[in-house]
Amino acid sequence: MSRINGRGSPPDLRGMFSVKVDNVDYRATADDLRPVFARFGILADVYIPRDPSTKNSRGYAFVRYFDKRDAKDAVRAMDGFIFNGRELLCKIARYGRPIDEYRRIRREQLAHLLGQRDRSRSPIGRSRSRSADESDSSTSNESVGEYYRLVRR
Repeated sequence: MSRINGRGSPPDLRGMFSVKVDNVDYRATADDLRPVFARFGILADVYIPRDPSTKNSRGYAFVRYFDKRDAKDAVRAMDGFIFNGRELLCKIARYGRPIDEYRRIRREQLAHLLGQRDRSRSPIGRSRSRSADESDSSTSNESVGEYYRLVRR
């Protein structure tokens, strides 16, 4: 039931409760973690994310249970447990990727600060259709205008 090295389709997470286990030994496999966490209830899945290019472990795992009480029991018992010489840090996992929302907001803030419109490809937010002779010397950024004149030739 577990995905090893990223093979297989992701399991349907509806009705499952995930425990995120940090500080997992990089050599540990899902088969190593399964008996340790199976004492707390019926396991749905054990998943250790791997780096796509190197196939090495990222140092954390997700242990999924069918029952929420089993997941909570595992967190209480396994948080601070020493496994393969490393202290495991366990907590109930949150779904979703909040970092993506942070990146979107940050990109919009930077665009606003630079005076750019969203999705603008121009580094200074100007239309690309401006011809070289339309540029006047009163612009605040003459060096950028000169650059565009040289590039268009």
